[in-house]
Amino acid sequence: MNFEVNKVRENIPVFDQSEGPDQHNPKKTVFLNLVKRHKLLSAFCSLILFFSLVFVFLGGLSNPSGAIKSLVFAAGKEIAVDDKNHTNILLLGVGGGKHDGADLTDTIMIASLDHDNRVLSFLSIPRDLYFKTELSGKNKINAVYDSVKASTGSSDYALTYLKDEIAKSFGVDIHYYAKVDFAGFTQIIDALGGINVEVENDIYDPYYPKDGTIEYETFYIKKGSQQLDGETALKYVRSRKTTSDFDRSLRQQQVITAIKGKALSLGTLTNPKKIRDLYDSISDNYETNISLREIIYLAKLADKYSDIKVKMHVMHDDPSRAGGFLYTPMRELYNGMFVLLPMGDNFDVIKQYAEIVLYYPGLFEDGVSLQILNGTKTPGQAATVRMHLKRLGFSVPRFGNADTQDKTKTVIYLRNPQVAEETLNYLSDYLGAEISSETPTIYNEEAYFSSADLIMVIGEDFDNARINESE
Repeated sequence: MNFEVNKVRENIPVFDQSEGPDQHNPKKTVFLNLVKRHKLLSAFCSLILFFSLVFVFLGGLSNPSGAIKSLVFAAGKEIAVDDKNHTNILLLGVGGGKHDGADLTDTIMIASLDHDNRVLSFLSIPRDLYFKTELSGKNKINAVYDSVKASTGSSDYALTYLKDEIAKSFGVDIHYYAKVDFAGFTQIIDALGGINVEVENDIYDPYYPKDGTIEYETFYIKKGSQQLDGETALKYVRSRKTTSDFDRSLRQQQVITAIKGKALSLGTLTNPKKIRDLYDSISDNYETNISLREIIYLAKLADKYSDIKVKMHVMHDDPSRAGGFLYTPMRELYNGMFVLLPMGDNFDVIKQYAEIVLYYPGLFEDGVSLQILNGTKTPGQAATVRMHLKRLGFSVPRFGNADTQDKTKTVIYLRNPQVAEETLNYLSDYLGAEISSETPTIYNEEAYFSSADLIMVIGEDFDNARINESE
């Protein structure tokens, strides 16, 4: 496997992202005369909606002449896609600086861009997820990059290694990585003039780490609409002692959306000073293997993605909610560490969840709901299927027994003809069920009546391995 970061070797701008003793390889982006009079934003991409960069990039061109614009675009290189025409990026946030834990990736997200449907989906990965690799051993997933970088002396190698290990465990072909540190994060927000967020609940955290010390300071923010500068936004996305790591993941995604909205605002895109400030803020605080040629190619697609939809997803240990496929084992089994494990202690169920939220976000567009009925003699079948589907994100308002327990085939009855074909096809394939548009009359009676769009009747042919979380 080639762990070298892609470098542009043609006569166009070059990214040099090396890190190490070679002082002849600067980290800052070098632009050729072709575009030197225009402050182009390069790929800072982490903790920021990756593809919002494209629009900022275009704004930085400051209305170039047609000849220059054509020449820049001609230098572009198509970005990588998988067999579903998605581009996937691993986004990482680290503390940076000289303090202990500076290279722990406490923010980890997979971003997946669906080029066909113009949807950008995010899946946050908890930093406490227990993860095993050959080079880093058994530890929390946030320590893999730190460990591999320390043992190999190469940040590029460590980032690529983490990207590939997460791709393997989550069943997603990840093409790129992008990492930003705290300094870059705060500077980006300040360069944008701050961001607006809707704080859902008061946060009072007296245990927020005080920079440069081993002491704490109090972080407090009130519920409601708030204007955040870079320092406050960083505290908002880092605070966890009085909430949870899962709440923090949601706040991180919320801030990403706010940054995207601000970065794409007309005022930002037409303000040369803000463009310069954004560029200056990121030049020393990010690493990525996305080449400038690929950024240029993305710039050509800016109009296509102007109305992009954004979907946010998290994983956690609440089995009653979407994404609740993790659990907390006893600490004494893990040297006193708080860790999270996937149900069944393998990543099969995680791969299922990653697939559905990254590749089939349209399944939840219309809030499709299911009623689950057990048509077999096996007790608890409906409850088991219901719990699994709710963890995947489906709405299941009712479950119980079918009219008889001698059903041979598993059937999904379509009660609402407006349900998207994609949803029906996915559920049919995933659950091994036939689709029928003719609902038996008995299921319209009061005993079975619900607001569900679909009724799934489980038959003897149902394969429990499809949803088994304990194998």
